[in-house]
Amino acid sequence: YSSPLIRSTETVKTILDRSGNNNTELYLDDNLIEVDVGDWALANLGDESNPSITEIRQFFKDPFSSPGAPNGENVHQVIKRTQAFIKNLASKNDDKTYLVGTHGFAMRAMLNFLYEDKDDFWHGKVPYNCCFNILEVKDGKITISDEDICFYQGEKKDYYGK
Repeated sequence: YSSPLIRSTETVKTILDRSGNNNTELYLDDNLIEVDVGDWALANLGDESNPSITEIRQFFKDPFSSPGAPNGENVHQVIKRTQAFIKNLASKNDDKTYLVGTHGFAMRAMLNFLYEDKDDFWHGKVPYNCCFNILEVKDGKITISDEDICFYQGEKKDYYGK
């Protein structure tokens, strides 16, 4: 499964290809799309003259304290759609392995209900590009078995590059 945004689909296709699973059908799901930042989409975060800069920075620093972007989404909307996706996938209870490609904000929203500190949206850090999490489903319960793992040039590294 993948977000239909090209960043995600290309990453998932690359993973499938390099793992010898390039014949696997790829399903695109809008619930996996990154947060819609609405009117902020073209904002330059370095432009201090932008009247929305404080709200934009607050949204990304602490999404729970922000109403979200005008004409966009708030954190609760992203949580609702991404968690609906992952809970539905887990409910299949079919003992299969699934690859799900999404984006940083959407991933944190999706996994928020599994974190010990649900008030810390970023779970201590912004996820690194192309990192992955491994979830397991047993007896209907979803758990995270590995978090924010990255492979670069065949070398496994955690978020901090160790």
